[in-house]
Amino acid sequence: MLVLNGYKEDYPKYLTSSNLSAIIIKQMKHMIKWLKITAGINLYLSVVMTFVFLTLLFAIVTDYNLTNADEYMRLLIKEELHNAEQSK
Repeated sequence: MLVLNGYKEDYPKYLTSSNLSAIIIKQMKHMIKWLKITAGINLYLSVVMTFVFLTLLFAIVTDYNLTNADEYMRLLIKEELHNAEQSK
């Protein structure tokens, strides 16, 4: 019995080239499977982080525009109050 990467697997007592090839191919298939899973997770996380970045960018831009609109409204109110005081 051979322990490899925490898995106990039964292998033939004598390793021939064909048996060794079969063992290597089996391990490579296992590795490729996990590489695909890892690539999928990375792709998913990159898409999520792109949406987070775009949301943050949108929040910053809209806050800037709302701040400008708020300052403009305050300026208009001050002008109206100033005009009202002058007309008295």
